[in-house]
Amino acid sequence: MPKTKLLEEALSLIVHDGTAPLRSADFFIERAEENLESGNFASVGDDLQKLKESIDQSRAVINAVRKTREIMQRAGSQSSFSASDLQVELAFTFRNDNVTFDMKDVMIEGCYPLLIMALSELVGNALQHSTAGAAEVRIEQTSESVIYTVGDSGPGIPEEFQKNATKPFQVGTIEKKRAGFRGLGLFYARLAAVTIEADLEFRRRDGAFEVAIVQQVNSPM
Repeated sequence: MPKTKLLEEALSLIVHDGTAPLRSADFFIERAEENLESGNFASVGDDLQKLKESIDQSRAVINAVRKTREIMQRAGSQSSFSASDLQVELAFTFRNDNVTFDMKDVMIEGCYPLLIMALSELVGNALQHSTAGAAEVRIEQTSESVIYTVGDSGPGIPEEFQKNATKPFQVGTIEKKRAGFRGLGLFYARLAAVTIEADLEFRRRDGAFEVAIVQQVNSPM
């Protein structure tokens, strides 16, 4: 999908989803006021909790717009760097987490900020969903492409949901939404990948679920 079309799709979804939590906030404010006036104090606490959740969701929408703009602003940045450069930054970012690395000695020409952003989102996702609370990052090069892979021991994304998994705010289940999952990690990763002319793929390997960014070696950046 062309970058401009993907951006238009993403922003339209963000704006669409942004109206729902605002409407919910208005509803729970009105209901809390009614419960206070009627002396139904037992329900006020629940109304305030729902109001807080609506505000958090609105904040996630605003952050999504900001991060989308950040990705597009960085799209033209080009540099030469090594796989070990990526490993050093990811290791520092996730220094308190169980993240392992398998990096080949690869030199890369591309947009370092976007790759770091995409890989960071994928690692964060993997740590959240892994049954073991661990993630693995691999970078390898073939004659045709550089492949950045993040894997975890979680259940992965069912095939029937994979088509929509990279859209904003796709959390899979209401339980995950209530637990604080925002459904933005794969959206950011896909937007960053497409911006650097790479593909985002879902894979299974040795019982693990993996997300791979596949960047053609000679593809225009």
